[in-house]
Amino acid sequence: MEQVSSTHETSAPRPSFQRILVALEYPLTSSEILAVALDIAEKYQGNLMMCHCLEENLAPHSEMLMPSMISTGIYSAEIWEVEAEVFAEHRDKIRTWLHSLNEETQSKGIQSDYVCLTGNTGAEIVALAKDWGADLIVTGRRGRKGLSEAFLGSVSNYVFHHASCPVLVVQHQDNG
Repeated sequence: MEQVSSTHETSAPRPSFQRILVALEYPLTSSEILAVALDIAEKYQGNLMMCHCLEENLAPHSEMLMPSMISTGIYSAEIWEVEAEVFAEHRDKIRTWLHSLNEETQSKGIQSDYVCLTGNTGAEIVALAKDWGADLIVTGRRGRKGLSEAFLGSVSNYVFHHASCPVLVVQHQDNG
């Protein structure tokens, strides 16, 4: 009787994370999230796209101002100008922060880029992942539960359920 070799391979193909989108929150959980993304990029020789999204409700919208709001004093032009200035300063601060993270990442030999988005954070991350062709999204989670998560929502939950690629959620380690 002839013996048949039983070395049949049934292993699934290994994932290849070449394009890793890293969603960062200034500056709360970013070091933890970036450390995980860097490890993955090093292991798979991947590229990083770091992003931060400024919430749409923080951005001033001149198109939302009705003349009656300004003339009645509900919302003055001066207030709008101050809000626009504060928003621009915050956006510049975020861009500077992302630029420094990008330089730090590239100094470790990892190709990377960054973008500062404005809008609904979850939807913007999902759209960027699709447009950029991400193989993986790495994001953080603050640990909201119950009513807090129900009312405030969870960006990581939204991204997890709407992204067209795998999502790795890094739980924030509270040291206090």
